[in-house]
Amino acid sequence: MAGAPRDGTLGGMNLALRRRLFLAAMPIVLLGAWVLGSWIMRDLRLAESTDLRRRLKDEVALAVSVLEAKGPASIASRFATLPRSPETSAQIYALTGQPPSWQKTLLTLAAVEEVNDDRLKAALEATGPLFSPDAPGALGWQSVLQSFSGGDDGSRMVLVLSGRGTVVEGALDHLVFQLVVAAALSLLAMLLLANLATYFVTKDLRSMFLRLRRAPGVGLAREPEDGRPLGSIALSIQALTLKLEQSVTTLTVERDRFEAVLERLSDAVIALDTEQRVILMNRSALHLFGHEKQPLGRTLLEVARIPVLSELVGRAQHGKKAKAEFDWPGKKRRRLLARAIPARGSGGTILIVQDLTALRRLETLRRDFVANVSHELRTPVGVMLANTESLLDGGLEEPEIARGFVESLHRNAERLAQLVADLLDLSRLEAGQPNLRPEEIDLRDVLDDVVFRLASKAKALGVGLHGDIAEASLVLADAKGLDQVLTNLIDNAMKHAGAGACVHVRVRDDLDVQVLRVEVEDDGPGIEPAHRERIFERFYRVDPGRSREMGGTGLGLSIVKHLVENMGGTVGIEPVVPRGCRFYFTLPRWTEPKDAGV
Repeated sequence: MAGAPRDGTLGGMNLALRRRLFLAAMPIVLLGAWVLGSWIMRDLRLAESTDLRRRLKDEVALAVSVLEAKGPASIASRFATLPRSPETSAQIYALTGQPPSWQKTLLTLAAVEEVNDDRLKAALEATGPLFSPDAPGALGWQSVLQSFSGGDDGSRMVLVLSGRGTVVEGALDHLVFQLVVAAALSLLAMLLLANLATYFVTKDLRSMFLRLRRAPGVGLAREPEDGRPLGSIALSIQALTLKLEQSVTTLTVERDRFEAVLERLSDAVIALDTEQRVILMNRSALHLFGHEKQPLGRTLLEVARIPVLSELVGRAQHGKKAKAEFDWPGKKRRRLLARAIPARGSGGTILIVQDLTALRRLETLRRDFVANVSHELRTPVGVMLANTESLLDGGLEEPEIARGFVESLHRNAERLAQLVADLLDLSRLEAGQPNLRPEEIDLRDVLDDVVFRLASKAKALGVGLHGDIAEASLVLADAKGLDQVLTNLIDNAMKHAGAGACVHVRVRDDLDVQVLRVEVEDDGPGIEPAHRERIFERFYRVDPGRSREMGGTGLGLSIVKHLVENMGGTVGIEPVVPRGCRFYFTLPRWTEPKDAGV
């Protein structure tokens, strides 16, 4: 039941705690009293035994000196005159015969039972007094045996002197009383200490009690009982422990999930502390800035060497989001977009760096494409519109003039048709739908056909055209695609080489055993290095004006590039010394398929 605890709850808890502490202390106090009493009794008995031995030794020495004195008095009369304390008794034994068949005769009798023969014999053999603790049947007695020469015949006799202490027995009752009083006082002190300990313990338990009641999702498992006041708290702590374990497990799963997402992000993510030192970098950040391991503890400038990033982080440390787009000159020029976000609570910063190089390049290509298509369409459409207006304004009435206008309309219509066809081909290739069917093709046959078709155009342009393929060269390619590649490359070379130039087409099979290389080389003016990197882009022209005059759409080389790559080859351009340029492409050689049963 939630809420504040009832008064009786903690009151019963206090009473139960006091009772438990008192009951737990009682056996300890009683055991301590018993151990203390036993220890004191042992020491008292030891002290009394030592004192009794000393006293008996002195008395027996005095008695022996009296009994061995020469004189007319008998042993009995001399024995009667011995000075003895009232706590001692004495006996004299005369042993007759020869060992081991001695016969003992008790000459005097006191309150102590007879001493056995073994002790008498031992006393005869001893050179001094023989002590024997606890005479038979008498607890606490000590006996000392001393042999001496008695009588006129020099026979050996044994004096047995026995005594007991009375101090211990007298002090025992008083000692027990003192121990009982001490135990009672100790129990009273323990009761007071239990009350004091209960006060401090329940003070902390009260706080724990209230916190557990208010703990979300935990609370007390049940109301505390007087018999077990800590049972409910223990159960609640156990429940809290289980909840914490579940929370830790959940946090671990979430952390692993977050790390997995972070590692798969294409954007670079860097976590920084308040001093702009790296706490974490994801895989994209390591790759972008050229690190193999986490550069933990290093500053941002050491890791990235880009001052703009440090400025952004500095602004974010003042609680404001910051972003900037900039060019990063490195091994490869990149266009980057960086965002700095303050981390809540820690005072650090999260830096996100996005590589926009490809995106900006695509945007540039898109703008150029739109501009080029618009321009390519505007020119023929404008010409066709002007021709039709001229025909409508009276040109139809003059056959010769009308024929010229119609021929112009036809040329520009063909140009538009070619442009649309090229755009469709290029869009299909870029979309990954080339519709190609690779098969065994002899390059010599395709090249002969292309050269034959372009021979008249080469003659009209004043360009020599030669195909050098002496033997069959089999490749794996699409027939229509290969025809279009050769046509575009040869047509492009003839247009830009100029009159009097020569175009050579050859096949090289000595560079790689797996591919054939086809080269289209001209000895024209060549292409400047600045144009070579972009020569295969859509609508890119080295000389835009001259290209349009010759009827090009600006898409031929881009189509060549996509066709060759879709057929598994590569395409490129090289300069020719002393002048001219060489376009080349490679195609995989045709190999006989292995028999499936072999």
